[in-house]
Amino acid sequence: MQLTWADVAVAERVWSLSDPDDPLFTKTIWKEFMDPEERVRLLEDRPFLRDHADRVRAVPAIQKWLQERPSNAKERF
Repeated sequence: MQLTWADVAVAERVWSLSDPDDPLFTKTIWKEFMDPEERVRLLEDRPFLRDHADRVRAVPAIQKWLQERPSNAKERF
């Protein structure tokens, strides 16, 4: 799979939606609009997004970064 920045950006947002503790949805204005159950339902209705994110996550360089990233990598807000 040849990745583009758009592939990575979409996959990152899907991962954020599926993570109930993601700072984007717990520490920003978004926490007022989407509860964790809503986010899960949003992805359940769109399996192609989850499939895309899984394909991106399967790329060896992405897997390596996910394993080696700093522990505070998600604390971006």
